[in-house]
Amino acid sequence: MGMKDNGEFIDMRVDLAGMELRNPVILSSGTWGYGVEAPDIIEQVDSSRLGGIALKGIFYEPRCGNPTPRLAETSGGLLNAIGLEGVGVKAMAEEVLPCLHPRKTRIFVNICGTSREEYARITGELVQKAWDLFDVIEVNISCPNLDCGGMEFGTDPKSAAEVAGAVRKAAEGKPVFVKLAPLVTDISSIALAVAETGAEGLSLVNTYPAMLIDLDRRKPVLAKNFGGLSGPAIKPMALRAVCLVRKALKTHALSTAIIGMGGISSGRDALEFLVAGADAISLGTINFVNPLAYEKILSAMEEIMRDRFAQTGNPEDLRVRFWSGTLTLN
Repeated sequence: MGMKDNGEFIDMRVDLAGMELRNPVILSSGTWGYGVEAPDIIEQVDSSRLGGIALKGIFYEPRCGNPTPRLAETSGGLLNAIGLEGVGVKAMAEEVLPCLHPRKTRIFVNICGTSREEYARITGELVQKAWDLFDVIEVNISCPNLDCGGMEFGTDPKSAAEVAGAVRKAAEGKPVFVKLAPLVTDISSIALAVAETGAEGLSLVNTYPAMLIDLDRRKPVLAKNFGGLSGPAIKPMALRAVCLVRKALKTHALSTAIIGMGGISSGRDALEFLVAGADAISLGTINFVNPLAYEKILSAMEEIMRDRFAQTGNPEDLRVRFWSGTLTLN
């Protein structure tokens, strides 16, 4: 709940696949590590002001990631080729998640794999060893920075559905969200294939494949040549993806939840994603600019909602869940 206005409260609660979130703001996987690496920053975080935190992705075994340099700034955002460096499922279940418990926010565990069996195996271990320590399994089938696995599952409806189905079966009731690749022939067909497996939600979108060149050396800036572009440059494309997927889901009478992401850096950006069809939003690159940006963005969302209510007098404008999917196409 937010502050009172003319006898009304701002209600920032959202329903995300049957889970109530205090507000629709989630921190994206990979941009906040495992939530334990920077205690001086973590101490400043009011987790009751967050809808959720998506943790850095894991494979079954620990992974070193790509060689450096693997981060580079560009005029419209950030290019990364981290390569999904991670601690592995054993450390996640036995070391990371216990450190995060209890938290006043939803915990999303992001999982990666080179086969559908690996995705299912990770899910099974998490369910067996850490059931009470996390809320959602986010399935990454869209990382452009791997030599095998990851994105190859996210570019084909059949492969995407096979991974989603395997995780859904192993999850034993935990909500499953699948993170989709943006640069595909038809993102709606992949989203529908995943939704029809029973996956509760979709995360839209991951980074766009891109590159930067060092003109003096005539070589790519990143050690792996290519990486994933995030930040303000991809926002218009990400909005389009959310709009198209929500439209397709409605056409097929599917109520699958959507977390919208891609270049969100203001309260207005966040509300645009909700209007386009997202149920919640996720902040990524902006966290590198300001690790506490979520607070500023959430406050800005509330201010826009108050202004809207002052203009319309409609109580629904003070309830953020009623902004979702209100876009009218020309």
